Amino acid sequence: MPDIYTQQKLAIQGQFVVGSLADYTGQRKALHGTVRIVAHERKGGVVIECDGVRALVSPFALTPVAAVRPPGAGKRPEAPQNGHRPARRALRPRAGGHALDVSRPAKLIRNGVEVVPDRAAGNDALLDRLRQIGRPTEPPPPVGATPPQATSPKLTTPLGKANVERFFFGWLRTFRRNTPHDVRQAVIDRFDLPAYLRDRVPELPGLHEYRRCIYFIGAVALADPTRLPPPAAIPPLLAARFRVAEAAVSIHLKWMRARLESDHAAFAQRATVGAAQ
Repeated sequence: MPDIYTQQKLAIQGQFVVGSLADYTGQRKALHGTVRIVAHERKGGVVIECDGVRALVSPFALTPVAAVRPPGAGKRPEAPQNGHRPARRALRPRAGGHALDVSRPAKLIRNGVEVVPDRAAGNDALLDRLRQIGRPTEPPPPVGATPPQATSPKLTTPLGKANVERFFFGWLRTFRRNTPHDVRQAVIDRFDLPAYLRDRVPELPGLHEYRRCIYFIGAVALADPTRLPPPAAIPPLLAARFRVAEAAVSIHLKWMRARLESDHAAFAQRATVGAAQ
């Protein structure tokens, strides 16, 4: 059930017929003057329009200045009698009122003076905005100019034994499960670190590419360390390519090599036990 204020608004909302004119003197001072009634709101508000601007206002801020409501408009139709509807009466303006030419926009009155909007200036502004559509916001670079290179974001990698274990353990298990052994071995057999960083790492690498690079370096270090750059040169290469601290790279390479050595030793032991049985 609506509150008392809403009931009061609904009670006087019907005085403002859609299409009629009214004087508005509410809080929206920019709209003070003569406005057109456009629609009714279900909670008692009235939608007004003035010079193309619409606003929802309270009916208490409006005063009718013209009437276009024909007799019987807004009333419920009479109930049919004996199954026949009553004949329609010709609609004509109420006595003392006048029909409103709805084709004309409502006049905009400010402090008792009619304001004529400068529509030509508005059209010029609109055309200027339309002309800007499709224009480049910046001049094109000169022919042969090298576009700026994207900078990869700085990766945050953990330190500390427990953190490093969590950082690599689950990823290593998933990587081995999703990447067949022959695919991994083919990369290890032809691994060249500078070429790998140039050709196999995307322009903006993430943590997955970083972990994968650490894995292949650790695997190649076990298979044939001579195919890798000197150990002291590897952390600076990875730090520059992945934007990771050199100290973190050294710790991660050490962890990965120890983990792979442990896994290979366990695999060899299981193979020996299986052959003996």
